[in-house]
This record gives sequence, structure tokens and C-alpha cells, in this order.
Amino acid sequence: MTDGRGVSDAAHSCVAVVFVLVPTMAELPVPLTGFVLASVETKASSPSTIWWWLGALVGACGAAWVIWSLVRSRRAAAGAAGRAPARSDTPTPHTVPASVFVCYRREDSSDVAGRIYDRLSARFGRERVFKDVDAIALGQDFRDQIGIALSSCAVLLAIMGPAWLTATTDDGERRIDQPNDYVRSELDAALARGIPVIPVLVRGARVPPHAALPGNLEPLSYRNGIEVRADPDFDTDMDRLMRSLAGYLEATSEPR
Repeated sequence: MTDGRGVSDAAHSCVAVVFVLVPTMAELPVPLTGFVLASVETKASSPSTIWWWLGALVGACGAAWVIWSLVRSRRAAAGAAGRAPARSDTPTPHTVPASVFVCYRREDSSDVAGRIYDRLSARFGRERVFKDVDAIALGQDFRDQIGIALSSCAVLLAIMGPAWLTATTDDGERRIDQPNDYVRSELDAALARGIPVIPVLVRGARVPPHAALPGNLEPLSYRNGIEVRADPDFDTDMDRLMRSLAGYLEATSEPR
């Protein structure tokens, strides 16, 4: 049997160990420490048995263990949140595939332009080759769609046949001189944006001299072009053209 003073000393020692460690945890309710120690002082000054002190000590240790477990869980969760990558509201740039814009005059080279388009689509994919008839859905404004196509255009092919420059309106005026001529509008927009323009010469055509072109299209006469001949040279000429186009497409595909 232990006397009251011995029990009091033992209880003080054990409870003190528990509540010296526990308040070091930032999340613990520290006022609990003072409450329990005050209770110990009260019981120590009155007659009691060792079983009361042992029960009090076991209860205090159990409460401390529960609280310490909660604290460790919170700290582990906070550490995981700190290591998680910060969320950004800024959208991730996506890659806009650069495209080839096929510009041609229907009454001049519609059939050849269609064959060139088919070959380019087979090589680069239809989504990367723009040709007005095939790329613009019914009911859409072709002016808007041409503007959108030019915004992601890496290079423009100006397919020129023998009648490209001399095609006329019903009034006998050259189409290329008309401000609303779609071929002129496409070329003008491409040159203004600094888009490479490649004259593709078919059926023996030649690049027009600058004096024969409207003022805003005069730079076209200085662009290096390529001749795409009929069979049996068509495949050879197209292979050469597509090798050049591949370089443009790879160099201009970037996040937007």
C-alpha cells in the first residue's frame, strides 16, 4: 500500500509527462492540461486510493493518444496538400495545326487544283489542307471561313494556269483587278500577314510580271514558284512540293 503523498507524487509525474508532450502539438486544446492538473491537485489533498489515481492516469493517457492520432492525421493531410501541384485557372495552350491554303481560280484550274488537293490531303491530312469548296460547310459565310483558315495558315499555294491573270467578268474586265475578286482577296490577306505564298504553275503558265498585277499583288511576281506538270511528271513534281511544305508545317505548328 502506498501512502497518499506517494500516490500524489506518482500521479503528478505520469500526468506531467503526458501533458508536457501534448501541448507541443499546435492543434491540441492546451486548456485541457490545466484542467486535469488542477483535478490532480484537488484529489491529492484529500483521502483517496491508488485505484482512483491509476484510473485517472489511464484515462488521461487514452485521451492524449486519441488527440495525438488526430494531430498526426491532420499534419499528414496538410503535408500532402502542400506537395500537390497548385491549380492554375489559366487554360493550357493547345496546339493549332498549321495548314496549307490552296488558292485557285475555278475557271482556270479547278480540275488540277482538285488533284493537287487530294494529294496534299493524303500526305498531311484533310484537316491541314484548306480548299474553299471542300472546307466550307453549306450555309457558312465564305469570307469568314477564309479569314479563319488564313489565321492558321503556314503557307499559301497560288495555283496559276494560263487563264489565271486574264479571266474576265461578264463586263469584260479582268477579275484580278476587282476589289471583290476572291483570288485577289486571299492573296492580298496572305501577303499582308507575311504568309509565304508559293506560285504553283500548271499547264505551262508563268508567274505574271509585276506590271501586270494590281499594286498590292506586285510582290507576288518575285515569289519563287514551282511547276507541277501533267503525267508522267505529276508525282515527281508533287513530291518536291510536299517536301517544301513539310518544312513550313513543322516550323509553324505552335501553341496558341
